[in-house]
Amino acid sequence: KTKAMVGLDIVSIVFSVVSVVMFVMSGPLASQASAFNFGDMPVFAGSASISWGYFVALVLLLVATGINIAVAKAPAKSDETLEEERLSRK
Repeated sequence: KTKAMVGLDIVSIVFSVVSVVMFVMSGPLASQASAFNFGDMPVFAGSASISWGYFVALVLLLVATGINIAVAKAPAKSDETLEEERLSRK
């Protein structure tokens, strides 16, 4: 299951970067229009830029990917080993 999580983490990072690139590329188009609606909210003098919050989210995604890779590579203990450790603690 952890190997699948690593794959999903990588997909999340890729789509996150792609969405930010597309958002920033749309900035010049938004600035050409004097006003437009974003849902029910009117937007005047629109622009698009990257904020520090995105970089925090990207770092957290990279950390989660690293943790999942470490967990996937860690050797798993067998049921017998776990039972022996449990009995030795008693």
